[in-house]
Amino acid sequence: MASELCALGRGQQLRVPGWLCVAAGVPPEEMQPPPSTLVCLLLLAGAAVAVPRERLFPFGRQYGDSQLTPDDEGSSPEIELAVPVKFYDEEYSTIYVSINGLVSFLTEIPAFYNMPFPLEYPVIAPLYTDVDTRRGGSIFYRETNDSTLLTRASETIGYSFSNGRGFQATSLFIASWIDVGYFEEGSDKANTFQTVIASDSATSYVFLLYADQGVQWIQGKGKGSRADARAQAGLMAHDGRLTSLRGSGTDQVKNLDKWTNADEPGMWIFFTGPLNEGENVQLPDIPVSFVPQGGAATCAFGASECHSKAECVNYPDGFCCLCQDGYYGNGKNCLQDVRDKVKYPHVREEHIPLRVNGKVSGTLNGIRLEQLDLQCYIVTTDTRAYTAISKVPNELGFNMQSLNVIGTSLAWLFAKPTKSAKNGFELTGGVYNHTSSIYFSSTGDRVTVVQRFLGMDVFDQLKTEIFVTGSIPSIAANNRIESDDFDEIYTRTGPGVVKAHHNRDIKIGGSDNMLPFTVDQTIEYQECAAQESDVTTLRLKLERNYILYEEREQIVRYATNSKIGPLGDDDPCRENKLNCGEHSTCLVENDEAKCVCEKGYQFLYDDGTNAPHCVDVNECITGQHRCNQEAICLNEPGTYRCQCKSGFRGDGHICESEF
Repeated sequence: MASELCALGRGQQLRVPGWLCVAAGVPPEEMQPPPSTLVCLLLLAGAAVAVPRERLFPFGRQYGDSQLTPDDEGSSPEIELAVPVKFYDEEYSTIYVSINGLVSFLTEIPAFYNMPFPLEYPVIAPLYTDVDTRRGGSIFYRETNDSTLLTRASETIGYSFSNGRGFQATSLFIASWIDVGYFEEGSDKANTFQTVIASDSATSYVFLLYADQGVQWIQGKGKGSRADARAQAGLMAHDGRLTSLRGSGTDQVKNLDKWTNADEPGMWIFFTGPLNEGENVQLPDIPVSFVPQGGAATCAFGASECHSKAECVNYPDGFCCLCQDGYYGNGKNCLQDVRDKVKYPHVREEHIPLRVNGKVSGTLNGIRLEQLDLQCYIVTTDTRAYTAISKVPNELGFNMQSLNVIGTSLAWLFAKPTKSAKNGFELTGGVYNHTSSIYFSSTGDRVTVVQRFLGMDVFDQLKTEIFVTGSIPSIAANNRIESDDFDEIYTRTGPGVVKAHHNRDIKIGGSDNMLPFTVDQTIEYQECAAQESDVTTLRLKLERNYILYEEREQIVRYATNSKIGPLGDDDPCRENKLNCGEHSTCLVENDEAKCVCEKGYQFLYDDGTNAPHCVDVNECITGQHRCNQEAICLNEPGTYRCQCKSGFRGDGHICESEF
């Protein structure tokens, strides 16, 4: 495959296929050597540039396209393909184009279904959302064997895939959504994008192309009481196998024209078939050497990481995202700040998207928990968190009242901040892991609760997965747990690590019996390293605690009010943290400073100085690693790594046979 050297200005060059030299901003006479008849695209010196509209594959009536009738819902008739499409482990000889930003196989999908991916049918979705073209916008489609376009697609595929070298497309199916609006008859913002399927009878590849500023809206106005899901992009098989594009279903989906999986902003390519049963689509595997001037460590290239209601700020060591005034979060996820009734009297509680949904799984007292439903609703104006776990086995229901840590962890997430404090969402943006180890001293029971928070879903609701293992004390039927107001002290012990330790009692209602227990909590999240953290030690106050098991409905309920504030000058770690030894850090416990070992290290002995001697934990020997059975565990200071054995490939956590 022929390649040429593009001079990109400022001394930057990149060897690419002939047609890939930059058109925008690089005059032909500056290209070395002169480019082929197909002009180049997408790379500007010092800035990432999306696909210029003129560099989309040609579309319109003048090229022989068919066109969908302007409407809110609709689909093309069944389109017979001259060259079949290989898609996952199936072959399709017909295809449909939907108004709502996708092409489908097997059946037309004329209506917009307000639901998260995957759908029930095999589809290619460059931008699935509620499109409405009644006030403007056009949707075109055609199959073509134009030699110039076949060469363009084939060269790009050969440049991006090692298994694509020598691929010669014989057919392209091109579907184009041009300046399309949103429901209901919205035309002030418009989206422009394409799907191109390149096939040669035996093999198929899919291009998803997003014009410069081609994603201007990501939600329709909604046809019911529920808000529309945010736009989703991806490919899915008939059996639910799914590959989603970066940002799909999130606020960041608007940046599809700035991102890529092929090193060309706005262009995404996938090898779609033939694939083996259970195998997913393949991404480009040929690396490129071009690194834009300034790298990705500045806002020039990192701003697309930020939420639409955040600003990107450059620091000497990189950039950080900061939510704008009137919003709060970690900059990558921001929520409207309507916690003050006086300041926002017009906002109704049901319009505030502070809901958490998830599943609870694991084993308690030898009983399996199979995907129990968890729902949490936060009343933002008084920061009261209502948490419910349903489908709880009756033999565990009253016992699970003692796992109020699930409710209080959600209260930490949206606690009302005072002074300079930040709640959990302001630190994490809703993406973090929370591990609680609970020991009931009077019964000897131990349980571990691991909560994985996955960020906001397509409906702006926080998603979580909770895993519980161990045993909890038995609580007699019809007995309630009562909890007084209490405090928890959270200490930042390192970048993106917050820990808490406390002892307390809960009362078994109707008696004087107390259930003492100890809780150790560790929260891990991605902290912006470029900005010096102002998180030290915070006090979480939990009040008006309510715990109940409803036997008939099989629901455990937790509720609490929460606020969080700094210890300030009362923080004992302000001075004592300097006394902690190597690989240890200061933690506030019962308002006193204590040195504890960092993650990956363990306490060896105490020489009387209250400074622990922390030594490396060999996870490979202790069995605390998560390496695949076909991988070798290699211990490293404070951590470990996994390496697939000879004959296998993968990251060590997942290893697949090379044969």
